[in-house]
Amino acid sequence: MALPTPYYPLDIPTNLRFLNNNNDLVSQLYPVANTQQENNPQTGFISMLGANVSTMKDQYNAIVAILGTYGTNIAALQVQVAAIEASGATAIPNVNGGCLNGSVSAPIDTVTALLVSSECSYITGLGTTSALASGIAAMNTSVLNPLPAYSQNSAMAGLAGWISVPTTVGAWMNNMSLAYLDMRVGVTQALSQSNVTCGDIDINISSSYSNSSRTITLYFPGSNIPTNFSDNTSHLLVEDTAGNQFTMNFNVITAVMTNGYLEIDISASTLLQTSNYTVTFTYNVTSTTPALGCSNTLINTVTNGTGVCPNLNVWSATSTTASFTFAPLITSDVVYTVDILDASGTTILDDKTFTNPTTVITDTFTNLTPATSYNIRVTVTVSGTSTICSSYGITTDA
Repeated sequence: MALPTPYYPLDIPTNLRFLNNNNDLVSQLYPVANTQQENNPQTGFISMLGANVSTMKDQYNAIVAILGTYGTNIAALQVQVAAIEASGATAIPNVNGGCLNGSVSAPIDTVTALLVSSECSYITGLGTTSALASGIAAMNTSVLNPLPAYSQNSAMAGLAGWISVPTTVGAWMNNMSLAYLDMRVGVTQALSQSNVTCGDIDINISSSYSNSSRTITLYFPGSNIPTNFSDNTSHLLVEDTAGNQFTMNFNVITAVMTNGYLEIDISASTLLQTSNYTVTFTYNVTSTTPALGCSNTLINTVTNGTGVCPNLNVWSATSTTASFTFAPLITSDVVYTVDILDASGTTILDDKTFTNPTTVITDTFTNLTPATSYNIRVTVTVSGTSTICSSYGITTDA
């Protein structure tokens, strides 16, 4: 094929530019390719124009066909609208009013007015949806669910049909009805089967604290729990003066009636070792005959007589040494620092540190000056809080 003269590239119109097989934007093409075999819409300007014109012709014919259909439909609609307007047969459609008007068919605007009036009457009588939601939320099932039922030996959540998380007024009424029936059954059983009541449970508490084992022991002198009752997950809370807490579950029947005491191991807790403790003692018991669920909370203050400063014994071993010994009163989360100071007791000359000791400490300061007065003292740091104990004077030998 002979190439035209002159043979130079032509600019492609913006809307016809394209990406070639290498994803490059093609903005110019020669009129035709170098050979007949290579000439196509991506290599020759004339072939590219022809291909686009052919595509647009196909699209044009499709649009003409669609417009023809639309024209026919519009003409038919115009005829139908004209016929409706000429007959005057337009009317508001009727619907069945159901319970609003005794199931009578009436214009839709009439039924709508009845519906609005009925809705307003419901809101006046029942309250708004917001008020109803507040009423549902007032049934705090997070509190009710674990409470003991009266009609059976279970929690309220164990009642057949009980809804643990009510979200509708229907669910709220369901739980109210179940709770009322449960209460009625429980009261009836209590009156007809036994004179045992929750008031027959009598628990008295005294306490002591052991620093060596870090245990609190609760005693229950003169206490009584009728044999009708069994434990239903009793628990207690121990709190120190800094607000640190320790909790545990226990069997109140075993503790009060079988053992007569309850030992609480707080050695692994974060409770301060030198604090008094407040024990919140909560028992939960149930009875099948009569069907009762009883709970109560008792408060007991545990006095901690643990001292911080140990009994320090010091002596002069030689003219250049001073020895000391003491038995630690606290053995965990504690650091004992023994300082040797000058005669005025203001300048620290040396110190020794002992962390969490469990046995008697004996040690010696060396390189002292003969016939010289010194002071030795202990600083006790428990859980980060330091207490400086009294100093003890000593004079080395001449």
